[in-house]
Amino acid sequence: MKFIPANIFLFASLSILAQETLAQETVKPPTPSLHLQTCDTFPAGPDAHAILCLNNGKMRGYAPIGSMIALKPVPPPGTRIMRLVIAVNNRIVRQEEITDSRTLETYYLKIAPVAETSRRNVVVFIVDDTNQRITLIEATLFAREAPSPPKFTTKIEKERMYLTLADRKALGNIYVYINEEGIGKLDENASTDFDLRQLSPGTHKTRLVAENSDGDLLPSVEAEFVVSPRVKLEILEPKMTYFVSLTNQNMGLPVRVLRSDDCTAKKTRLYIAGELVGEYVPNKLDVSVSLRDVPSGKVELEAVAVGEDGVESPGETLEITLKNEGWENRTYSTPTYHRILENLPFIEKAEKEAQSWIARAKAEPAYQNYVRTNTRTVTDNGRVTTVEYLDTVRLPGKAGEYWATARTAVVEEAQYHLKNADLYRALKMKEAAKREYRRAILLAGSNTSTGSSAKAGLDSLNKERRTLKTQS
Repeated sequence: MKFIPANIFLFASLSILAQETLAQETVKPPTPSLHLQTCDTFPAGPDAHAILCLNNGKMRGYAPIGSMIALKPVPPPGTRIMRLVIAVNNRIVRQEEITDSRTLETYYLKIAPVAETSRRNVVVFIVDDTNQRITLIEATLFAREAPSPPKFTTKIEKERMYLTLADRKALGNIYVYINEEGIGKLDENASTDFDLRQLSPGTHKTRLVAENSDGDLLPSVEAEFVVSPRVKLEILEPKMTYFVSLTNQNMGLPVRVLRSDDCTAKKTRLYIAGELVGEYVPNKLDVSVSLRDVPSGKVELEAVAVGEDGVESPGETLEITLKNEGWENRTYSTPTYHRILENLPFIEKAEKEAQSWIARAKAEPAYQNYVRTNTRTVTDNGRVTTVEYLDTVRLPGKAGEYWATARTAVVEEAQYHLKNADLYRALKMKEAAKREYRRAILLAGSNTSTGSSAKAGLDSLNKERRTLKTQS
């Protein structure tokens, strides 16, 4: 049994269908935002002495004395952090300068033995570039005897999981989680069941967090369960190999879709390189798939089981390497592909300019003085130069001008990557498009117009599913 990580209190809509025995309104357990958790196991037995963790009186959970609490600060989006401070009872126990404010690491604090009458107030705050203090975590730790958690059993039959509480009496709200995401609140009944069709094959975890009649959170209790693959995709020819050379443009790829005994789906949808090519009855007929318009390279085939109610299960995939000479001859001679090639020298030129201007800035006395007087480490840690990195350093005079010119060059480089991403997408070269979108996001950052446009393109491409097309 483990102490419940606070991030599972963040209620999220998971695509698991519940019966009416789960309240379907948006439900939040008592702590909606505290990122305070422990990685240690909860001590066995109902009489184990533990620490009760509170955040503004809204959250109650347990961790054993002597364990390490993991503090995961989450700063507001766009905040430029200069310093992070952790204090216990108004005494600073850790303080450090921050060079990369995109994400903060997890900090560990040991829970020392504490008398029942004493308290330990833990505060984690940051100081931004305007010298403003922003508190991220507030918690009070004190000793308390840990109560017994609820007991429950689970059973899986085909595509449903049945959950039953051993004793519903003396319990208040009961929050149910699958893989650390809240899916609802159990009502007064002692059992419920879930549709598991939208969980991927593999091992998953269900977790219950119950309140007693006073509203105190009891230690969480969890159990693992396994979801089996629903469909299987096989290539019939060429046998035992996943390299396909398409010398005949009218040649089809013969595949077979099989369904497991636990799967109730009457049909499957078959996708090639993200495009829906047809709906088929599993275990019935082999399918010949056209590859004429599929780009050369790594190609993913995906079979998705579809229930009678339209619910899709996560797809079963396999990957082939395709050599499509016909597609290459048609694509590489197009004006669109030539524009991609024309942009490559501009990308290289912008990258070299950025590095040159940074070198000139670092040669200025103002930069050397900045390094001597600023306790923050001025380095990109060997990464490619990014707008986010450049924005962490403010320099006066010529050094500042050179630094700003370097930033302009980095943005220009990102813009060319964004252009190429859109061009690759137009050619249906999705993997190349994703690579260019990611590069633009890395360079420009998500807070610039270029970076946000690249992110929108990448998100759209990841979600994209074509409408049904006829086989050629």
